[in-house]
Amino acid sequence: MEQKKRKFSLETRLKMSLAKKGNNTRLGYKHTEETKKKISLSNTGKLSSQWKGNDIKYQAIHVWLRNTFGKANKCECLNCPKISKNYEWALIDGKKYERKRENFIMMDKSCHRKYDKINKKQVVSKTVEKVLY
Repeated sequence: MEQKKRKFSLETRLKMSLAKKGNNTRLGYKHTEETKKKISLSNTGKLSSQWKGNDIKYQAIHVWLRNTFGKANKCECLNCPKISKNYEWALIDGKKYERKRENFIMMDKSCHRKYDKINKKQVVSKTVEKVLY
């Protein structure tokens, strides 16, 4: 069956048009740079609704380190002979994963792997971990 198209009067069409328009007072409004900065600062760090303090996981700590102190750019290892292009943040042995710079050290990749191997921190991927356990 084919539906009949309903014809509305001009008055009804005007009422429907006005009803759809709604409140358009903020359309096209642009925030100033100062306001954007205020909004950004009010939603970052400890002021954020998602802030978890020190109760965070491995990846979140490393994101915090990168955002707060920048990417690791040198090796703070004592006996590091080579210059590398790849540096990482490494947890110092005996320290906890907390938001403290003194718990971490910058190392190049090879020094980091050796350091973890000496301190018996086996880095196992999630897929291998599922097979082993």
